[in-house]
Amino acid sequence: MKSIIAFWTGALAVLGGLLFWRNKKKYRAHSAVWLLGKTVVELLVLGLTAAFLPALLIVWLVTWVTRPIKTPWVRTVVGVLTGVTFGFLSNIAVEILLLLGVFSIDMKTGAHERTGFLHCWRRAQRAETQSTTSVPTAAAA
Repeated sequence: MKSIIAFWTGALAVLGGLLFWRNKKKYRAHSAVWLLGKTVVELLVLGLTAAFLPALLIVWLVTWVTRPIKTPWVRTVVGVLTGVTFGFLSNIAVEILLLLGVFSIDMKTGAHERTGFLHCWRRAQRAETQSTTSVPTAAAA
C-alpha cells in the first residue's frame, strides 16, 4: 500500500511541478502564491476531468495537438485522426485496468483457496508439465 501512495504522490508532484513551471513561464508578473493557487486549481480540474469526463480530456488533447495547424482542412483531418487514436488508446487503457482489477480481486480473494482463477491456472500448468514428463517418447523406446 505504501508503494501505491508513493507512486501517486510522485506522479502528482511531477505533474504539479510541470504545471507550476509552465505557469511561471507564462505568467511572469504574478506572485508565487497566485501561481501555486493556479497550479492547484489546474491539477484539480485535470484530475476530476480524467476521473469523470475522459471524453472531454480527449477533446482537450485534440485541441492542444491541432492548435499550431493553420490550414482548416488539414486541422480537421489531423483532429479526427488524433481523436480516434486517443479514443482507441483510452479504450485499451480501460481494458487493461479492468483486466488488472479482475486479477487483483482474484489474488485477494481466491488465489490462496482452491477456487480462484490463478490457482486453477497454476494447477493446469502443473498438470501439463507432469503429463509431458510422464509420456514416453520415441527416443526412449
